[in-house]
Formats: sequence, C-alpha cells, structure tokens
Amino acid sequence: EMFGGRTFCVVSLVFVAICPVVCSGFAVPVLRGGMLHRGASSMWKEGKSGKGAALGRLSSTGLVLRTSAERMEGGGVELSKEEKHDKYRQLFKELMMKAQKLPPGSASKRTYMAKARNAKAMADALAYNKEKGLKESRSKKALETVSVARATPEMIPELTQIVNWAYRGEGGWTTESDILTGRRTTEQELTEIVARCSSTADEAFFAAIVDGKPVGCVRVVKESDCEAEIGMFAVQPDMQSQGVGRQLVDRAEEEARSMGATMAVMRVLTPRTDILEWYKRRGYDSTGIREELFESDLWEVVGGGSLFFEKIQRKL
Repeated sequence: EMFGGRTFCVVSLVFVAICPVVCSGFAVPVLRGGMLHRGASSMWKEGKSGKGAALGRLSSTGLVLRTSAERMEGGGVELSKEEKHDKYRQLFKELMMKAQKLPPGSASKRTYMAKARNAKAMADALAYNKEKGLKESRSKKALETVSVARATPEMIPELTQIVNWAYRGEGGWTTESDILTGRRTTEQELTEIVARCSSTADEAFFAAIVDGKPVGCVRVVKESDCEAEIGMFAVQPDMQSQGVGRQLVDRAEEEARSMGATMAVMRVLTPRTDILEWYKRRGYDSTGIREELFESDLWEVVGGGSLFFEKIQRKL
C-alpha cells in the first residue's frame, strides 16, 4: 500500500505539471491550410472599446480577430485585413461545401450553415470597412446626384448583386442574414421582371443611379383595383442612410398612383422591427394580416421553423 500510494502521488504530480501545457495546446485556436483542428476551443477575445473595438469572432471555428493587435491567432502569424478577408471567404466556401453534402434539416447541416454564416459575416464586415472611405466621400453629394429611372437589362447583374448584398450581407442595416441564409434573388428573376415590365402597365422596376451606376432598386406591382405592392426594395449598403431609399419609395408610390391604385402595400418579415418602424415613419400602418414566407431553393430559415410577413399599407 505504501509503494502504491507513492506511485499514485508521482503520477498525480506529473499529470498536474503537464496538464496546463497540454490543455493550452488544445485551447489555442488554429487554422492551417483552411482546415480547422478538432481540438480548437471557442474563446472570446476582445480589443479596446470604442472605434477600435474588435469586429467580432467566428464562434467555435477557432478564428479570433483583435483590432488592438490586428492579428489572427494561429501560430502568431500576422495577417493584413485583406488576408483575413480571404481566409474567412475560403472558410465560408469550405463550410458551405460540407453543409451541402448533409441531409436537409439535419442538426449537422444547421451547425455547418451557422458557422458558414458567421464566416461570411466576418468577410463582409472586413470588405465593408474597405469601402468606408467611398461611403464618406459620397455621403454629402448622394442626394444631389441620385436619379431614379426604369431598370434596363444591362443593369441586371449589378442590381442582382445589390439586392443580395443588401439582404444577405452584413454591411447595411437592411440585412436579413440573421434570419435567412442563401440568396434573395437571381439574375434570372430580375431578367423576367424587366421583361414583364416592358409588356405591361401593371408592373414597374426602377433603379437608383449615382455617378452613372445603379445603387438601388424598387419594384411596383398592381395587385388589385385599389392596391399596388412595393417590393424588391434594396439600396447598396455603402449608400444607405443617405436618402436614396426615400427617393426610390417616393418614385414607387408615384408609379402606384399612375397605375390607378389608392393604397400602397408592402410585406415585411415580422422580426424586422427596425424596417417596420422606418415604414411607420413614412405613414404605413399594419393591416393585421400575416402571411407565411413561402419556401424557396434560394434561401433557408436560420434554425428552421417558419417566418411570417406583416402586410402594411399607406393611403396614396
């Protein structure tokens, strides 16, 4: 018993000595060759508060950003913002590829989709920071130079990108990326919309243009003798909060009147209380009608379940 007790004490001391070293090795999140080490743990790292605060982190993937040191942990390798952006974009692609191979609705698929969304959010945040100077340079002249015209086929690729960026990216306040993944629209859908608008007076699709390039869009469809729906409303994130959206809605409501409608209606996802408040300030009121979001191959509800639109209206 004495010999066994001594052996137990020696082993215990050795374990206590090496445990912090071993554990710290597993606690350091690393990313090598785009593949995550299974031992990486989820850790919070924060920079200084204020403007220098950390952009955030990708939970449970091992990538941590700290603006105070501008480092991505992984063997102490220094990375520029562009390199970090590329890393997150690559990680997003790898996670999406893995998610696509898993059964729809499975817990594993949802986990990979959640991690992919986080990776894309970080990439978008880094990309948007690079565009901050462009936003500041345009902010004062946007209202003076913006024009609204009917969308043309040549604008479709850019408008498709703007709509998806506005609703699925992380650069603007209109994003729905926390409740929906995937795409908001496609070039094919916008092509069909533009084609219909050229052959009917009951549908119109407009683009906001600044410096000769589209920066936003809105669609109007006459639904009944008295109602016209306004939708596909999007503004490029670096042009938001500068009056571009207001001019687009003004033009859409004007078109709704010319179609003979006396009421403009919109459908807004119920979790988007900020958007609903924005429309409320424009004079829109709830109709009390809620409609379930239809299923589509383009998007997937975060966490599964159902989402609903709230139908709002404004007398023209």
